[in-house]
Amino acid sequence: MHSSCEGAFPWSVFRKQTVRIALCAILAAGATNAAGQVRSRMSSATPAPTLLVNSDEELAGYLAKAEALIAEKQYEQAINILQPLILRSDSGFLPIASDNKESRFVSLHLKASELIGRMDAEGLALYRGLYDAQAKQLYDEAVASGDEGLLRRIVYRYLHTSAGPAALDRLGAIHFDHGRFEEAAGAWRRALSLRAEASAEVRGVLL
Repeated sequence: MHSSCEGAFPWSVFRKQTVRIALCAILAAGATNAAGQVRSRMSSATPAPTLLVNSDEELAGYLAKAEALIAEKQYEQAINILQPLILRSDSGFLPIASDNKESRFVSLHLKASELIGRMDAEGLALYRGLYDAQAKQLYDEAVASGDEGLLRRIVYRYLHTSAGPAALDRLGAIHFDHGRFEEAAGAWRRALSLRAEASAEVRGVLL
């Protein structure tokens, strides 16, 4: 269950990942049902905790500026705003619109990563040109040492580099080997999605 740090998307990879995800879903079904029964018994006796969220309006402003820059195809300036937000350990949360009266928030880190992933082929190529080398160095270290934490760091910091899907593949294999089938399916599903998006971007440029 090993993968190279490459951006190609052969159909053999698609088929293999699909089979892996389906297998994880089957294996996880029994464990999920058992755990659900335990949670249902506990939930009736356990009060819901109060949610405290650190919302940073200044950082939210940077995020909005980066989104505007992407719309204007000013990718380098946008990346210079978004990558530091991704690298922050305390990026905070951003309030989002909600249909009900409850306050809802999204992680600024996740939103910044999402904006990078939504850039077109030109923007993503620029991003990978800037960060692929760093991400691949971390990936090679993680493979050599078997360091799960280092793989997680790649996914957290450099998800949209060429090393991102490869790190998710490795994490999926680790989860699977330890019987964490839902986590394995989630990692492989994310890797498959990233590769499919990258393939669509490449086809868009070629067409």
